[in-house]
Amino acid sequence: MRAVLFWSFLLALLLSGCTERKRRNPLDPLALQSLEGMLRELEALAGDGEVVLTWNYTYFDDIAGLHLYRRVGDGPFGRHPAELLSPEIREFVDREVENGTTYEYRLGLVIDGEGEQLLEDSALSTPGREVAWVADRQAGIVWKIGADGRRAHFGQGRFPSLEGMALDLKDGSCWVTDRFFSGVYRISPDGELELHRADIARGGNLAIDVEGRRAWVVDAERQEVRWFALPAQGDSLNLGKIDAIFATPGGLVPQEGGCWIADVEAGRVLYSHPDGERVEFRGLDRPASLASARGGGVWALVEGGQTLMRLDRDGGEMAIALPFADGQGMVEDSRTGQVWVLGASELAIVGAGGDLQGRWDGLEEGVGLDIDEVQEKLWIATRGFLWKFTLSGQTLARLGGFSGLLKVAVDPGEGG
Repeated sequence: MRAVLFWSFLLALLLSGCTERKRRNPLDPLALQSLEGMLRELEALAGDGEVVLTWNYTYFDDIAGLHLYRRVGDGPFGRHPAELLSPEIREFVDREVENGTTYEYRLGLVIDGEGEQLLEDSALSTPGREVAWVADRQAGIVWKIGADGRRAHFGQGRFPSLEGMALDLKDGSCWVTDRFFSGVYRISPDGELELHRADIARGGNLAIDVEGRRAWVVDAERQEVRWFALPAQGDSLNLGKIDAIFATPGGLVPQEGGCWIADVEAGRVLYSHPDGERVEFRGLDRPASLASARGGGVWALVEGGQTLMRLDRDGGEMAIALPFADGQGMVEDSRTGQVWVLGASELAIVGAGGDLQGRWDGLEEGVGLDIDEVQEKLWIATRGFLWKFTLSGQTLARLGGFSGLLKVAVDPGEGG
């Protein structure tokens, strides 16, 4: 707060001493350099069948209007819309777009007595149905990211200690747990935040069974795994409880009404269903991250992330040595059975039979990943960046500015 007050005071001093120049157009070489931070350059937010373009040049009184230009690929720029926009306008929604197509936009400022001047900066946008959600633990903010991974719709928080995040793909909402809150937060697709209180001493990991309409949550203080029905009714949640004693419950993977649970210190992974079905694997070395597997199984990272295991509800096991020793997480492409395993600095692609089919390197501090099977895209979170790739390895976007990402989860936009 002190920093904000300081800069506000400093700005007031600058403006009071430069009254006759404060409204000169931004292309004027005499314009104050200190005013640059007050301007919002052209920004483009990709949505489903639309691109929302924003800017702000209302501070200058010698701008008669603005032209917005658009092009596709390497084609020529054309005015879009054709008419001159009022200088007071700060936003334009372009709905004459196709999902999956990349558009480039530029602004032209019409200056009184000087004609039109094109701004050098442009903005790219690729509309689509998908969105990504990321939890920035260090900043305490959960961000909803646009379809192309270049900009955020909004950030919601601040959470003092984010622990879990999961998406309800049926209604597009995001659920969050925090170790300091005795309940679960729901963030609507529009960014509204609501707390559902629950008998949880300290919120831990969180997972949602979209088809089974259950949410599973770890109480990290009591070392319990609880669940509640979706949609959540009222301000307080009615919780069910897994009938098991855990040392340190961690990874959760809902499946067919039940849930796979990794108990790290106890060296076990178990599947438990509220109706009584139970399968348990013991003697595992530090089972941590889990991911759903085709055919009613689960993938688990063990031995500190250097071994990938497949565990099946019929008792079957398969162990796969990874080409690195620091696996952070994984996700299965249910169409092919391939498992994408993220390490701290690289990624391995493992076939359904356990063979190594590909390997990417060059990442820094990988923390999580998710796959969009509908659009066939891979999203990877590192500590400070969110990446979007094609499944062949082409980089589509790299969004920075995060303090310390915890997790990424992708909603392909199919809904319920």
